[in-house]
Amino acid sequence: MKAGKIDLMQGITPLLRAPVMSEAIGLEVYFKRDDMSPIGLGGNKLRNLEYLLADAVAKGCETVVTAASPRSNYLRIFTACCNRLKLKPVVIMRNGVPEGSPRGNYLCTKLLGAEIHFIDTDDPFDPRIMETMESFGAGAYVIHLALHSGPLASLGYIDAMAEMTKQFEEAGICPKAIYTAVGSGCTFAGLWMGAKLYNPMDVVGVSVNLDVEGFLRPHITEQIRKASVLWGSPLDVSPDELILRDHLKFPGYGMVNPICMDAIRKIAQWEGLLLDPVYMAKPAAALLEDVHKYQKGDVAVILYSGGAPNLFALDGQMDQYLN
Repeated sequence: MKAGKIDLMQGITPLLRAPVMSEAIGLEVYFKRDDMSPIGLGGNKLRNLEYLLADAVAKGCETVVTAASPRSNYLRIFTACCNRLKLKPVVIMRNGVPEGSPRGNYLCTKLLGAEIHFIDTDDPFDPRIMETMESFGAGAYVIHLALHSGPLASLGYIDAMAEMTKQFEEAGICPKAIYTAVGSGCTFAGLWMGAKLYNPMDVVGVSVNLDVEGFLRPHITEQIRKASVLWGSPLDVSPDELILRDHLKFPGYGMVNPICMDAIRKIAQWEGLLLDPVYMAKPAAALLEDVHKYQKGDVAVILYSGGAPNLFALDGQMDQYLN
């Protein structure tokens, strides 16, 4: 039986053509604007949480605990969605207490009222994170997107691909590929399954922090296998089928690099869209690198998964590229 979900999206998000960018690069580019979803400044994690928080509610949990970086879009949206459902949001932030005044996503998470705890580790798989989350008791629902929660979270982007398939038909287009940032991998996994089930196309994932060969490829393969069973349509997948890249994550998670800054500036000046350097700049830069692989008139989509608050947390790093 397919997993249940709670409607947090409240409708569909726009699929918008980027006319100036398309003319400039000779490729028809569309943005799927999941940053325009309605809760907590929007973003891709809303679709993931439709399934995860439905599971928490079904199990009678009143407290939900999760963990991520202070720069994470996820913690912001997680807290907002818990508030909407009258659940107590508890977040474990990695890397210790951030220096200086709260900014960006960290500021938003505080404003939304999460109960925040800090852990002094940079490793999202540090066993102390699960130990800390589980310390809130058996009555708390624990979400770890990169571990046990990933397959259920992935189902949200099967929904998204079904939604986009209708939008592609209405627009009269047949995209060759969709590009997305990859963190925990559950959004990529859902898109990949959705493409197999509804609309064949390449799904190109660009890592924001983790190595592809050392971790992401086998990890996402297993997520897809488990998630497809939850969906009710088991899929066989080979790791080699996944199009994943990690060359744009340098010099590290949440840090700015010149290739991504070039993509940010170009798209801002072409389309008036402000992409953040932590997440959205990665798939945008990858598409610009790939233009030569497509023929004129081909269509590619960028999943605009959110992240604008990071622009106001990384201004010091970005400034050197703006002169």
